[in-house]
Amino acid sequence: MTVINQEIYADDYSAYNNLGGRKTPPKVKARFIDLATLERDKNESIAKIDKQALIAKSAIEAEYRNAIARLASDLKKAQTDIAKADKLSKKKPSVSRAESMSKVRSQKITSQSLLKRLEEFEGCCAYCYEHLGKNKQVDHVMPISKLGADVLENIVYACQSCNCSKGDRDPIKWYRSQPFWSEVRESKLLSVTGRLDSLTVE
Repeated sequence: MTVINQEIYADDYSAYNNLGGRKTPPKVKARFIDLATLERDKNESIAKIDKQALIAKSAIEAEYRNAIARLASDLKKAQTDIAKADKLSKKKPSVSRAESMSKVRSQKITSQSLLKRLEEFEGCCAYCYEHLGKNKQVDHVMPISKLGADVLENIVYACQSCNCSKGDRDPIKWYRSQPFWSEVRESKLLSVTGRLDSLTVE
């Protein structure tokens, strides 16, 4: 598009006026047309930009509304999950769990049962298998401090060294970290005492 020099246009328009308006010189007429075209193009460009801005604004507002809706949905789901978790946490132990706990608590510790337990490990420490003489101590496999039950299934004989070393640590993790660990003896320990989760009280 031809760029119009407004000063030249003004001079041409003055010359046109000096002619008394009898006839528009071709050069001046062409410049009138160019300016009108320029003004029209400018207005069209402004309208196009306004339209694009309106479309972009609408898109942003729609995305914002969708994001708010998604957040509201996620929040509602989280609240539902929390409510379910709270409800489950308040449930009483299942019948099977209660029966299991009753069975564990019903087995009393007697001198005869302790002697039998010592014989099950051939008179040796349940962990390192060192022969026990007078150096024997009663050990709760699952420590009392970890809610271990004071029942026969949770009791073995151990040497003083192993009993002190294990302390209130997780029995299996501690045992597997020892140089004398044996998969065979670990299996025997669990077969005699039972699963660790059955050795605790609620």
